[in-house]
Amino acid sequence: MHRPTSVAIDNNIDPVYVILYCSHVSVSVCVCRYVPMLSVKLSSRQFCEPVARRFEHVLERFSCLRQLALPNCRLDPPTVVRLSRVLQLNTSLYSLDLADARLADDGAMLLAHALQRNSSLRMLALAGNELTSRGCRLIVRAIGRSRAVSELDLSDNRVGDVGSRALAELLAASNSALRRLSVCGNGLAAGGASALFAALRRNSRLTQLEVSRNGEIGDESSRELATALIYNRTLRHLAVSGCGLTTATCCVLARPLQSNSVLRVLAMDCNEGITDAGVEAVADSLRYNRSLRHLSFNRCGLTHRALTSLLPALYHNNTVRMIDVRPLNASSTTRQQPLPSNLTPAAAADDDDDDGSHGNVTASPTTELSRVLHANPLLRILY
Repeated sequence: MHRPTSVAIDNNIDPVYVILYCSHVSVSVCVCRYVPMLSVKLSSRQFCEPVARRFEHVLERFSCLRQLALPNCRLDPPTVVRLSRVLQLNTSLYSLDLADARLADDGAMLLAHALQRNSSLRMLALAGNELTSRGCRLIVRAIGRSRAVSELDLSDNRVGDVGSRALAELLAASNSALRRLSVCGNGLAAGGASALFAALRRNSRLTQLEVSRNGEIGDESSRELATALIYNRTLRHLAVSGCGLTTATCCVLARPLQSNSVLRVLAMDCNEGITDAGVEAVADSLRYNRSLRHLSFNRCGLTHRALTSLLPALYHNNTVRMIDVRPLNASSTTRQQPLPSNLTPAAAADDDDDDGSHGNVTASPTTELSRVLHANPLLRILY
């Protein structure tokens, strides 16, 4: 017998115990009738009909279930049918995680039917479900009609440019409620990325966009991205890591970054075509930008000159909190800690020799680096 997985709420109000058991999984859940705070998570399980019926009973009976996570659980069609049927009437579930549940497009169709009628769900994770553009369009259409879901994770599917264009239409709609969107690892090319970036010009809700691990995007969509950074006033987090970008994209983005006042995180990791010249172009924008907190070029085609080009700009910018310019062949990860104001560069180097906490950056400290770290004591540099 498997050991039961317990999810409980510590409350003095009369609790109700629900036992879900079959040969594959045993779940003991202590819930309270009146406090909507229950969270249930099961992972790496294969659902059978008895468990599916009991989960359906829990979702129907108790109004306290707010989060349901079933990552890596194999959901067969009957289970998806039961889940979708309950979701249509459920008014308490806030977050649903079905990552790697092998829904495929047919499962997405059943789920989309439920999403059109559900008004409570805000967070939906469908990563790794073998969805194609067909399944993506079904989910997007349902989300557009319900206007409830604000966070959508479609990572590691196969939505391609067709699915990306459907998402772009949703983002461009005036009634779009999406605030966070992830389409990492979906086979997007320049056309799909351009559609997404173009939609950002008209979007006034999205705060986080992740399109990483789509290696065919390349530089062709950089103009649309640059225009988006000029007009968009809500995007705070942008991840374009592993997208086949080169120094040309950095040069195009340099001027928009000077005037952008909302972007906080820009991740451009694992783009081997970005060289020291690209970092230098972005460095020029840091002299004027006052919103960026996190700028990352980890595992790009950089050398030690990348940090050298950043230092003069960082001296004039005290808002940046983390810079990552680790080269592609970096053997270890090092975090640069703030230098104490009462230490000279030589003393800092001595301390670094003692405990190794400052890594390569402070092993041979320069006057410029010391000035930067004293001007911005909260800055951390990964090199």
